[in-house]
This record gives sequence, structure tokens and C-alpha cells, in this order.
Amino acid sequence: MFLKKTYKELPYRFFFNQSKILSVMDLQDVKSRAEDFYEHVTNYLEARYNLAVLETSDKLTNVLSSVAAGLIVGVVGLIGLLFASVGIALWIGQSTDNNAAGFFWVAFFYAVVGAVVYAVRNKVIKIPVMNALVKKFYHGTKN
Repeated sequence: MFLKKTYKELPYRFFFNQSKILSVMDLQDVKSRAEDFYEHVTNYLEARYNLAVLETSDKLTNVLSSVAAGLIVGVVGLIGLLFASVGIALWIGQSTDNNAAGFFWVAFFYAVVGAVVYAVRNKVIKIPVMNALVKKFYHGTKN
């Protein structure tokens, strides 16, 4: 059986109290509550925005500092590799009584290593580097 709702049960009963319009004091109370609600929502949204900015800047600085540290270590390693390569080339050159041959043997070795690295670049270099950056940025690991 369908029951008919009375006017007291309808949603607009908040503004009407037994067929009487709310008093001015009640309307001012509603207005002040609405203003408080607006202020709280505004503060909440501002806090969420600030939190998002801080989290993003934290993750970005974490990734950038890791990249900078990797670049510094890479440059120092390359300088060391350069001097080691020159030393090995000179050593091979003295062993063969031909310094040019020593440098060519070292160049040939680096050409072979370069070809192998180029052949497996996606599997060995690109994907692990991308995974490390994604892990640093999204999961926030502090390694």
C-alpha cells in the first residue's frame, strides 16, 4: 500500500516549520553555517593543493638528485676508464713494439663492447633505467 508523506516529512521542511517561514535568526544561523562550510571547504582544498605541490616537489627533487648523483659518478667513472684505456693501450703498444697497434686494439675492444651494448640496449639499459625512475617517482623509495 502506498503511503502518502505529509508536508513535515518532505525535504523542504528545513525551511518551513509547520507552515511558518523561519525567523530571521534562523536564516542568519543557516547563512553563518553555510559561510563556515564554505570556509572549511576552501581551507581543505587549499591544503590538498599545497600537499600535492609538496609531494610532487619532493618526488621531483628525489629523482633529480638521483640523476645528478648518477651523472657525477658516471663522469668520474669515464675519466677513470679513459686513463685506464690509455694505460692499457700503451702497455699493449710496448708489448707489440707498436704504440699505434695498442690503441687500435683498445679501440677494437670498445667497438665490440659498443656493438653488444647497442644490440641489448632496450633490455639491459632502457627498461631498467625507466623502471628505476618510475619506482623513485611513484613509489618514493629512498635508495
